[in-house]
Amino acid sequence: IRHFHLHDNHGERDEHLGIGQGDLPWESILRFIEEKIPQVDATIENTSRQACAASFAVLERFGDLGAFGRY
Repeated sequence: IRHFHLHDNHGERDEHLGIGQGDLPWESILRFIEEKIPQVDATIENTSRQACAASFAVLERFGDLGAFGRY
């Protein structure tokens, strides 16, 4: 895996919510990425500025922006 598109949802459809705004277990997901494939890069794939801001806030809180390069 070389690239991810990151967004959240509630498991019913592809909602493109901000990370942490749906039901996905982001702490587990981000730790897995950090441990197993730290060289991967990612795109925040959200539908609004508010969702993007939520995604960046979660990534910064978990300290994972470095795993995905600079923004």
